[in-house]
Amino acid sequence: MCIRPDVASDALAAIEHAGGEALGAMRRLVGTLRDESAEAEMTPTATIADLRAISDQHPSGNGEPAVHLRLDRSSEALPGEVMASVHRIAQEAVTNARRHAAGASAIDVDVSCIGGRVTVEVTDDGRSGGATRAGPGGFGLTGMAERAEALGGCFTAGPLPSGGWRVRADLPVEGART
Repeated sequence: MCIRPDVASDALAAIEHAGGEALGAMRRLVGTLRDESAEAEMTPTATIADLRAISDQHPSGNGEPAVHLRLDRSSEALPGEVMASVHRIAQEAVTNARRHAAGASAIDVDVSCIGGRVTVEVTDDGRSGGATRAGPGGFGLTGMAERAEALGGCFTAGPLPSGGWRVRADLPVEGART
């Protein structure tokens, strides 16, 4: 077997270039598939058990931040389309915190219903200043905002003054647009 570093170096450069082109093509494809005029899919598939499973799937002690879930009693009776959006927003926000919240030790998910509205808020205690565990993201925040808006709600996300990050969606429970 003959090892030729000059050939290996060229091959690795070609592989890196091809990978970059493939990633760019995939991002363009996903962007094309995201028709801004289309309604977000609102198939009511999630249940309260699915929402509870977000914290059950991520037990502490595995090197990742613990997920703490707090549900008020009335969140158990959310309509299907609202529950599906609450679940998906919470799930995506937890995933983002796990990927991007450098130094986070905890992720808190709080779902509360007050005055015909449900609020889902996900916060982490990671370091501020833009430090992340992973590189650039995809369409997570955009997808969460689209879900909230599809139901006639509102969505915000951003850093907390004391460090960490907060994702918050406020959705109508009754008369939600579907």
